[in-house]
Amino acid sequence: MATKIVPVPETNASKYFSHREAWGRIKRSIAHGFYLEAVTLEESVISDRLQTYFRKTGVLDPESKKFISLGKFIELLMKHEPDPICDPIREPRFTNLQQSLLDWKNDRNHVVHGIVKSSGDVHDDVLDFFKAAERIAKDGALIAESVNNWYRRYKDRQKAEARKLAKIS
Repeated sequence: MATKIVPVPETNASKYFSHREAWGRIKRSIAHGFYLEAVTLEESVISDRLQTYFRKTGVLDPESKKFISLGKFIELLMKHEPDPICDPIREPRFTNLQQSLLDWKNDRNHVVHGIVKSSGDVHDDVLDFFKAAERIAKDGALIAESVNNWYRRYKDRQKAEARKLAKIS
């Protein structure tokens, strides 16, 4: 069997390969019903993109190793990008990515912490839990993809501005 040759990106190959691996695992996890793994990886992808954005824009110290929760990243996003972010690339389109992220984060909390949690004497049916987990995992993949698209558009704008400045110089 021939080995598939994958083009290596020009910069930060390890980041490229880690994201490629994460996306492969997200797709396989959803396909095989491992929704909690998918949700965890989706959060990782989303947090990574937001952290990189905030480091590049100077909101966060690029050298800091401090853990920042997804909730804090969403707060920062809503503060620094107050206008609703729309993803014109993917379907279904999010008309307010910030709010969609916040809603997904709240659903994600239910899935990650909810399989054995009960409120008083009532415990949710495990089948209902897994139906919700599947929906949240699939929604998370869409939202993570939209965050990727948004971040890619930001990077493209930065490159275009740098080219303009280079022509002026």
